[in-house]
This record gives sequence, C-alpha cells and structure tokens, in this order.
Amino acid sequence: MKLSALPGDFSFPLTAQVLARLPKNNRLERWDALTQTHTRALVTGAGAAQIVTARAAPDGVEISSTDAAALEWARVSFALHLDPTPFYEVAAEDDVLRGCIERLRGLRPPLMEFWEAWVAAILGQQITLSFCLDTIGYVAKRYGGEVLDANLEPYYLHPTPEAILEADPADLYLCKVSRQKIAYLKIVARALLDGYFDGVLQMPLKDALTQLIALKGVGNWTARYWLATVGRLDSLAYGDAGLASAYKAAYGHTHDLEAWGEALGDVRGWAYYYLIWGIKYAQ
Repeated sequence: MKLSALPGDFSFPLTAQVLARLPKNNRLERWDALTQTHTRALVTGAGAAQIVTARAAPDGVEISSTDAAALEWARVSFALHLDPTPFYEVAAEDDVLRGCIERLRGLRPPLMEFWEAWVAAILGQQITLSFCLDTIGYVAKRYGGEVLDANLEPYYLHPTPEAILEADPADLYLCKVSRQKIAYLKIVARALLDGYFDGVLQMPLKDALTQLIALKGVGNWTARYWLATVGRLDSLAYGDAGLASAYKAAYGHTHDLEAWGEALGDVRGWAYYYLIWGIKYAQ
C-alpha cells in the first residue's frame, strides 16, 4: 500500500538509512542498501506479528502491509507528515547547515512512538550508539520475541512496557542493562501506562521538560532527546556527544552550541539529524 509524504523534499533512502542508524548493530530496523528496502517486525492491530517491508514510491513509501499499525509505523518512522521547508529556510542562513542540506536534501527526521523512544533514550544514556543498539537487541530478543522470514532469518519485536514491568531485574541485567537503567525503564513504563505523558507534546517546551525531568532517571539530555524523537522538533539535546562531536568538526569549537541551537528556533531539532549525518557520517 502506498503512503504519500507531505509536500516537500522527501528521500526514502536517506531517511531509511538514518532510521536504521548502524545496521550492523540494529536488530530491529534493517536497511538493505542493495535492494533499497527497509524491514521491521511489528505486532498488528489484531495482535499478530508480521514482517513489514518498506520501499520508495513516487512522493512517498510503498508498504507491504495494509494493517493500521504497520501504516502508522511507516508514517511516523519516515516522517511522512513533516515538511522540511521551514527548516531549509532557516538553515539557509548557516553555511554549515546549508552544505549539509545539499548532501542530505529530502532527509526527514525518523521518529518513534512514545515507548520505543523511551527505551532508546534511557538505554542510550552515557554510552555509544553501537552499544545502545546492541543492548536494545538483547532486550528485544529476550522480551519481545521474534518473527522468522521466508529464509528463517529472525526479526525481533520490540518489547512492550508491560513486558519490561514484569521482567526480573536479574534477567534484564543479563541483557547488558545496568541496574540503574532497569529501574528507570520500569519508572517510565509505569508512567506511560498511567497516562503521565498524555498531552505533554502540546505543552510549551519548558513545561514539557519540567514534567519529564520530574521522573527519576530522566535528566535534561534524556528529556530533550525523547521529545525530539517523538516529534517535538523544537527540542534539541545539547548534551548529546554525537551532536557535540559533529558541531566541533564543523565549527571548530562547542562553546556556543546552545546559542546556535536556540537561534534556529522551532526547527532546531531538524539540525540534529542534518549536522550529525552531514558532518560526522559524511563520506
């Protein structure tokens, strides 16, 4: 089934590659450059598990499933509802970002649903991206289950918040999750199921940050990262090591990184993806 992207530049291959991030470590989102396909195992609205494949289509994405849950995953993951034009207009005033846009035109920030974004944010605290993805894979294999494709290749399902709440901390620790992060995952899982995050995306950024940081284990970086990852692209995680590295490579220093981000206004979250992938991962 075809899903159309909101008018504006859209590159399926670029967005899919950023969604998969480091393909050798990512056991959930899989990008195949040879066939130009992105594949993911999902639980359908009826509760059954299936493997969903996405490919480029004119002005959008072709999805192998018509299930509502699969279509919503594609809409969010490939940011089909976002228009890059306002970011391009603001970034045109910055020589570095303008160069990144020339290399990455059509990239849209790949987003996540609330729970998956929390798992990525909590497990990503103070570790490398590769280790974070490895850990998510361990947890998914143990608590999400798997689906086999036609070649008997396993695709892991993301564990639910209920599964993490019920998980024995000792077993989670064997999945390379620290004891502190186990506690934090259970806190945000319970908060999610209790409706604590309802309406948070509609709050002013300062108020949203205040509400999130009130949870144990959620600091400024985690809150900002989570907000941007679920679609609040006025949020930018200034303490992000990857962002700081890319900024320093591009501008030669990091002392004015926050001022740079604030000057971008409500599109500053877009700059995270364009700067990191345009500078840090530029070939």
